[in-house]
Amino acid sequence: MQCAAIHLRIFKRPCLSKNSSCRYGRFFFARSHKTIAKIACRFFTTSYFIPADLSTFKIFHTSPMLENMILLNHKECTAIEIHAEKTYPYECCGFLLGMRRGEDDFVVSEIIPAENQCKPAPGKQFKIHAGDFFNVQKYSKKKDSAVIGIYHSHPDSPALPSKKDLAAAWPGFINAICAVRRGLAIDTQIFKLSKDRTSFEPIKMKIVEPV
Repeated sequence: MQCAAIHLRIFKRPCLSKNSSCRYGRFFFARSHKTIAKIACRFFTTSYFIPADLSTFKIFHTSPMLENMILLNHKECTAIEIHAEKTYPYECCGFLLGMRRGEDDFVVSEIIPAENQCKPAPGKQFKIHAGDFFNVQKYSKKKDSAVIGIYHSHPDSPALPSKKDLAAAWPGFINAICAVRRGLAIDTQIFKLSKDRTSFEPIKMKIVEPV
């Protein structure tokens, strides 16, 4: 079931709406992102997974090209999804270790899970203890690596950054978001904070096998 859910991504297509800056995309059975909600509600047999108001998540940079790239091993991608499923219905969180390739490309070599210190209600937010940051920084130096980003999950919500994510984002860090529906991880997307810090820019993710 998990593999089948992950491979649903291959059906995603560019949006056919007149808005050329649309970053939502569509699925093969939808004309644009505007019809995704209605169709997805029928397809998944429940409506609470797709928010009625997507304006909470419309905080993307509208550049027509996705020039950034991140390489992620299949092992690390799976580890994020397993962590997200394990902590459901709460948000999981953790660190992305790796390196930069040039100014805009990233390579993730390892993920380090962290404990969510903030659990006011299921699926609302996450908080990482400052001590965890310190320990992971020390560990990354020993591994000749660096902390390049943070990952967390969105229980029963899309893998899109929220306004809370924007407020908490760090410049230069990448942000991986894993969507979990009814305990099953179904999608992972990567973003980085724009240079003016007012929005997120999506990053193209490529899953590779470890060398």
